[in-house]
Amino acid sequence: HLLLVSLIIPFMMSCSSKRSPEATVEAFVEAVNSRNWDEAKALSSEESAATINILSGFGSEGDGEVISIDINEDATKITGDTAAVSGKDQNNMEMVYELIMEDGQWKVHVSMDKMFGGSMEK
Repeated sequence: HLLLVSLIIPFMMSCSSKRSPEATVEAFVEAVNSRNWDEAKALSSEESAATINILSGFGSEGDGEVISIDINEDATKITGDTAAVSGKDQNNMEMVYELIMEDGQWKVHVSMDKMFGGSMEK
């Protein structure tokens, strides 16, 4: 019985530590608002690291605008290893956060192109 318990507990812990796409977005927004760039990177896809590094240059804790999002959980779309989480920001503007599954965890996928409405040239 001890062997069975020692196998079940880590499995249960790994299941409970997996955030939903919505919880990942909420944690990411909180990390960005508090300028906790290490946490924001941990919640972001590997490809997003460069964008987070650029964002981190815009100010330290307490600087900049605070973002908020009121997530519409009914609008979340999960397709395989990708998800889209929708909600409204503090200005009542529709926001969609794209996420990808990396190493069994949902990660926010951000890019400068998406942040500036596709206005960045490649």
